[in-house]
Amino acid sequence: MFNALQRDKLHEALLNRAEDTNTTRNESRMLKRAANDRRIFDRLLDKKEAQLRRANPKAADGTILKLLLDWISNGGLAQIIALILQFIPK
Repeated sequence: MFNALQRDKLHEALLNRAEDTNTTRNESRMLKRAANDRRIFDRLLDKKEAQLRRANPKAADGTILKLLLDWISNGGLAQIIALILQFIPK
């Protein structure tokens, strides 16, 4: 698990991705909703952290944090949106 400062960095990265000019308005709304809804944000981070830990079992917390930040900032937007959609109630 990440501390509050690390979570703030991840939250800021998600909001920055939402405001990116390459992000469509609809995608931006979903990213902002995920960032502002604590339950969705926590589940998103937990799910992706678990995936990264399975892929890198010996990685330190700092490495996982860097991988998460890179995934949010530079990862495939479609993959991020698909993961968010798993947690948004219909």
